[in-house]
Amino acid sequence: MPSPLETRTVAAHDGFDITKIAMPVKVWHGHQDRMVPVQHGEWLSAHIPSADAEISEESGHLTMIGHASDFHDWLLPQLRR
Repeated sequence: MPSPLETRTVAAHDGFDITKIAMPVKVWHGHQDRMVPVQHGEWLSAHIPSADAEISEESGHLTMIGHASDFHDWLLPQLRR
């Protein structure tokens, strides 16, 4: 299972520095994800200055399924900025 260090390595591979992201970012992740460890979502939300994280105890890999209205409620105000 990939570690947060591996996430940093992959993210840095193309020279893209996530700490420079200035636009709003929403990180959705679930503790029940068996494909991507929740530590990845936690690491991303801790290192992207503008990140707003929603880490769910119940959600798995497809966190957004069943939460489309939550996604839209967050996204639409961002698009109006």
